[in-house]
Amino acid sequence: MSFGDMDFELRPATGADTGLLWTIQGETLRDIINAEFGTTIEEQREIFDANSQVTRHQVVLVEGAAAGTHATRPVATTSS
Repeated sequence: MSFGDMDFELRPATGADTGLLWTIQGETLRDIINAEFGTTIEEQREIFDANSQVTRHQVVLVEGAAAGTHATRPVATTSS
C-alpha cells in the first residue's frame, strides 16, 4: 500500500504487540487520560491490559519496521 510517496504494509496485531500498542496509546493519549480521569500510569496500564483488544488492531509497517497502529471498532447495526 502507499500513501503519497510512502509505501507501507498492515499486519494483524498479536499478543506480542501489546507493548507497542501501550506505548503508542501512552504517547498519544496520556495527557488527555490524566486530565479526564486523573489515573496514575499504573492504573492506566491495568485498565489497558484488562480492556485491550489486540485483535482490533493492525500494525503499520514502514520498510518492515513498526511505525504505528490502526484500530477498528465494530460497527453497530440496526434491525429494519
